[in-house]
Amino acid sequence: MVSMGCGFVGPVVGGWYKVLDRFIPGTTKVDALKKMVLDQGAFAPCFLGCFLPLVGVLNGMSAQDNWAKLQRDYPDALVTNYYLWPAVQLANFYLVPLHYRSSASTLSWSDLLRVSSISFRTLDPSGRLSQTTPADLSAPLGGFCSHRPFSISLSSTFGGPSAGTVPSCGTGAA
Repeated sequence: MVSMGCGFVGPVVGGWYKVLDRFIPGTTKVDALKKMVLDQGAFAPCFLGCFLPLVGVLNGMSAQDNWAKLQRDYPDALVTNYYLWPAVQLANFYLVPLHYRSSASTLSWSDLLRVSSISFRTLDPSGRLSQTTPADLSAPLGGFCSHRPFSISLSSTFGGPSAGTVPSCGTGAA
């Protein structure tokens, strides 16, 4: 995760902010709005399209599985992005000096994307293991909380899977 932040997210986002500041100089409210529209309209979709497959590669996914995961997860990740980041980026571009921008604003979003790309192995009602993502965990009871048994596939990192229960609270939308 540190290598993703230092080797990809930090340089790409920091570079983008510099390009954006040269392309749209100024710090007025109108300038901040223009930067946010360009950032969210052009950069965010491209960044997510690169970030999600890179996480898949680092998790050892095959090209075919990575492509399927990108097709499945990209639309939800982009919609989630649009719930949060336009307002954050508007404040970021208006209030935060350029040299401070990338560190604070990208940390939490990168963490959220990394967590959302973790695959869980859950027990279905018949007791069989199946692959699940955190987004899938919120759907089983139509928005009500439940606890489902799980094991996280981190065997290559931590020497074996861990087991327990994970609360799944959500809107019920998969």
